[in-house]
Amino acid sequence: MQPYHKTQGVILKTRKYSESSKLLTVYTREFGRVNALAKGARKLKSRFGSSLEVFTESKFLLYKQPMAGLYVVSQSQILSPHEGLYSGSGKFAAASVMADFLYTHTVQGEKHEELYQFFRGSLKALELSGSTQNVLLSFMLKYLSIAGYRPNLKACASCGKPDRSASKSYRVSAKHGGILCEACSRKEGDSVVISGPSLKALCCLQENGYQVVAGLKLESCLGDEIRKVINNFLEYNYEYSLKSLKVMEEMVK
Repeated sequence: MQPYHKTQGVILKTRKYSESSKLLTVYTREFGRVNALAKGARKLKSRFGSSLEVFTESKFLLYKQPMAGLYVVSQSQILSPHEGLYSGSGKFAAASVMADFLYTHTVQGEKHEELYQFFRGSLKALELSGSTQNVLLSFMLKYLSIAGYRPNLKACASCGKPDRSASKSYRVSAKHGGILCEACSRKEGDSVVISGPSLKALCCLQENGYQVVAGLKLESCLGDEIRKVINNFLEYNYEYSLKSLKVMEEMVK
């Protein structure tokens, strides 16, 4: 097995390793989430330039010794700097939430091509969009779908009965995997109550691309209910909620 590997990836996190070096967490196309040491990256005139900044997508030549768990960055070249994420409107905070999803809910060294393409596309959409909240909420719902926890919003997730009601409110249960009909909701106490408009917005955010999502008008009360649904699914399926969701809540206030 060759010790040198070519790949491309997005920087999720950077940490100080020494006075002159950085420790990176990178989500790569070929190897999934990896840790990599960039020697000399903290020097004023580093050969890596800005290719190792957070959220930057770059090409990498990585070196890995047999049986070692840490890669070493030999070369890097910028593919997309995502400079727009450093502008205002909370885009950096939103990108941090996205990165936290991947850092927290992926297995180190496990390749996932679909997730990689989804993540890089989401960063680009966030960079170009004027609706940070909508893109972020849509990202979280789409991520749950890729992970196998897609909320069922069209029929009762417990009995399978199609939703044909014109109810003013609905119950969504992460335990059952989606909305509940009136009969099943009476038996389920651990659920989130949302309004009809919130359910409609949830469907839009889950099913449509980012261009459509960006044009959706979300009142603050709808955003609050949607975040509660997402948090309910995270707490049930991953046994805890993301700390960065609190960052998001502060961001949209």
